[in-house]
Amino acid sequence: MKKLFFIFGLLALTAHAETVDIGGTQINLPSPKELVKVTPDMNEIFEFLEEVNNIQFSNAWVIASYISLQDLQENKDYVRLCRINIVKDGINGSVPRHIFNQVKSTLKTLTDESSSFSQTILKHVNKTEKNIKEHIYNENSMSEIALKMNIYKETDDSMILLGKVMEEANNNDIKQYVVYNAIATIYVKNKVLNLDCKSSEDQSHWLESTITTWAEQIQNQNPSSIWDKTYSQIKELGIVNIWLILVVAVIGIVLNSIIRNVFIRK
Repeated sequence: MKKLFFIFGLLALTAHAETVDIGGTQINLPSPKELVKVTPDMNEIFEFLEEVNNIQFSNAWVIASYISLQDLQENKDYVRLCRINIVKDGINGSVPRHIFNQVKSTLKTLTDESSSFSQTILKHVNKTEKNIKEHIYNENSMSEIALKMNIYKETDDSMILLGKVMEEANNNDIKQYVVYNAIATIYVKNKVLNLDCKSSEDQSHWLESTITTWAEQIQNQNPSSIWDKTYSQIKELGIVNIWLILVVAVIGIVLNSIIRNVFIRK
């Protein structure tokens, strides 16, 4: 794959929060530490990530992507990458708390490698990875992905999973790729937001710290109002298609987090 270049006129950028409108709800989004937001000014990098995201997150809106300019400059094999998304069906709606609790409960099954849900997701991951290889990298190599996920932290408004994705590729010679993943599903102003960050093994401590701090910052900068809490309680009394919201949310989270780092490969 040819290397991607763009003019680093953004090196002076520092992390800051921006306000994003999500279905009429204003949400402040700070940047993850040591990363900068990918913008159209970055030309090929922006276009490349847009293409990857369109394949990887067909049922979600990727609100923002963030990368490490330092890793790019140093030409590292794996560039630290974080993204935040929301499932398309959840943009304009409000998700009651009991639905969010259902999402957390279902996510826990990802930590059970023998569960039928985990095995189904793994098949989907391999299929999505194959599509990315064929359409982005023009590769036809065979590979098998193994997934290990563990619950790192859980609160009333969040769940953080840490995982390791191992891919064994057979393209004349056997190569093994290992990428560390961190997933955070958070409940903010009656919305379910999905965060994910990826790094190499030597940056695993950065990964744990970043996903935790980033999730906390988003929640601290977006406290729920009395109206948010009241609306959620009222919604609890209404008729809600629980399974539709739940399944869409979980699939969005999984698609956002399990695929290994496809950002830069040599």
